[in-house]
Amino acid sequence: LVLPATLRHMVRARLARLTPDQRTLVDLAAVQGYQFDAYLLSEVLDRPPIAVLRELAEIERRSGVIRTSGRVHRFDHLLLQEVVYEELAPELRAESHDRLARAREHRDDAVGRSPDAMPAETGIFLAHHHLRGPDARAALPYLQPALDQLASAFREEDALTLTERALHADGLLIGEERARFLLHRAERLNLLGKEEEVEALEEASRLAKDVGVPRLRAQAALRLGQARLGRRRADAAEASLREAEAAAEELGDDELRAAALEALGGVAFQTGRHREALERYQASLDLALSVRDGVQELRTRSQLGLVLKALGRLDDAVGQHERCITLAREQGDLRAEGKATGNLGVVLYRLGRLEDARACQQRRLKIAQEVGDLSGEALACGNLGNISMDSGDLEEARRWHERDLQIMREVGDVRGERLASANLVSTWLRMGRPDHARSVIEDQLGRCRASGNQQGVLHGTARLASIARTEGRYEEAEKLLLQVLEMSRATGDRAIEGEHRAAHALLLSELGEISRAVEMAREAVEALRTLEAPRALAAALKYQGLVAW
Repeated sequence: LVLPATLRHMVRARLARLTPDQRTLVDLAAVQGYQFDAYLLSEVLDRPPIAVLRELAEIERRSGVIRTSGRVHRFDHLLLQEVVYEELAPELRAESHDRLARAREHRDDAVGRSPDAMPAETGIFLAHHHLRGPDARAALPYLQPALDQLASAFREEDALTLTERALHADGLLIGEERARFLLHRAERLNLLGKEEEVEALEEASRLAKDVGVPRLRAQAALRLGQARLGRRRADAAEASLREAEAAAEELGDDELRAAALEALGGVAFQTGRHREALERYQASLDLALSVRDGVQELRTRSQLGLVLKALGRLDDAVGQHERCITLAREQGDLRAEGKATGNLGVVLYRLGRLEDARACQQRRLKIAQEVGDLSGEALACGNLGNISMDSGDLEEARRWHERDLQIMREVGDVRGERLASANLVSTWLRMGRPDHARSVIEDQLGRCRASGNQQGVLHGTARLASIARTEGRYEEAEKLLLQVLEMSRATGDRAIEGEHRAAHALLLSELGEISRAVEMAREAVEALRTLEAPRALAAALKYQGLVAW
C-alpha cells in the first residue's frame, strides 16, 4: 500500500494510543477484514466474548480506530484496516488467516461437511482465509462452491479477487485445473469489461493444448475467439473459432458447435459480411433448438436481432429481441434480460418510437445497476442521451453522455469510450459549442495516441474534419480527411473507408472541385454496396445526390 508519508504518520499516531493487548486485537480484526466478527475474534484469542467486546468499546472511546453499530464492528476507515494489515509480518498474517478459518470451521460445524451443505458465506469466508494462510490447499474444497455463490450474487469483483488469489498461490492449481480457473477468471474479467481477459484466455488455451483434453481445448479456443472478436480482432478470432468448431464437430458436441457458429457469425458481421453472418446465426439457432439449449438460443437470437437491424429489417429485429427478453426471464438471467431490453430499445429508437425506447433504456439502466454491469449501465446512459437529444433536451443529453464516457473510461472499454466521446461531441455541436466539442475530441485523440488505438485516432480525426467543415475551414477539413482516408486504407476497413470517401466527396463539391467530388462519391457508393452496409450506403447515396445536384 503506497501512502503519502504524512497520511501514514497520522494513521500510526492513532494506532500508537493502543495498549499491546488492544493492538493484538486490532491486528487480528484487520486480518479478518474492514468489517469483522467480534465473537470469532474471541474464539481465536481464547478470550470470553464479554472481555473482547469491552476491549473494543474501550478502543472506540480512546482512539476511534474501531466503530460499533449494534452487532456490527468495523474500522473507522478502510485506510486504517489496510495499514494495520500491511504492517503485519507475513508469517503472522498467514497464521492469523489460518486460525480465523479454523475457528469459523469449528463454529459452523464445517469440518467434513460438503461445501454445498453449509451457508454460502461460510464457504466464501473459508476459501478466502485458507488461500491466504500457510497451506493454500486447505481452500480447495471450498473454492468452486464459493465462486459459484459469488457469481450467482453478482459479486463479480469478489469472485475475480478469489480466483486470482487461487491462481497466484504457488503450486495450488496446475494443468487442467489451472486452465479451468483461468477460464473462470476470464469470464469475470469479461463481465467487468477488463482488458486482461484475452491474456487469461491465451494462457488457458495453451494449457488446454498441453494437457490434451479435447473438450477443454475446444472450450478454451471458443472463449479466446469470442474475446478476440469483442476486441475487433476478426482475423485472430476466426482462427480460434474455426478450431473450436472443428473440435466440437469431432466431439459430436452440437451445443459447443452452435456457440462456435454464433461467434463465427459475429466475425462475418464485424467485417461487413451481413448476409453471411445471417446464415451462420441461423445455423447456430437451428443447432441450439435441436438440442434444446435455451441459453445458446438466447445468445444467437440476440445476434440475429443485431444483424437484422443492420440489414434494415427492423420489425424482424424487434421480434428477435422480444423473444430474447422472454427467454431471459424464463431462465432467470437478469443480466441477459437487461441486454435484450437495451437492444430492443435501440431498434425502437430507429423506428422513431422514442418513448418506448426511453422506457427500455431506463429498464436496462435499472437492471445494470442492480447486477453491477458497468458496461451495460454505460450503454444505457449513451442511448438515453441519444433519445434526449432527439427529444430536444440537450442539457439532459449532455449529462447522459458525460456519464457514459466516465464509466467507459472506468472499465477500460476503448471502443465504448470512443463512441461515448463521439456522442458527447455531437451533443456539444447541437448546443452550438464547437469549442467544447473540439476539446473533447482532442482529449480523446491524446488518449488514443498514447494507447496506440489507431481506430480511435481515425474516428477522432474524422470528427475534427467534420467540425472544420461546418465552420467553413475547408482546407483544414480536406487535409484531415486525407489523413482519415490513409488511416482507413491501412486498417483494411472498407466500410469506414467508404463512409469517409462519401464525406470527402461532399467537401470537394463545396470546394468547387466537382469532377473529383463525383468520382469520390461513385467510389464510396460502389465500396459500400458490395459490403452490404445499408445505412452507410444510404448516406453515401445521399452525398452522391448532393454532389450531382
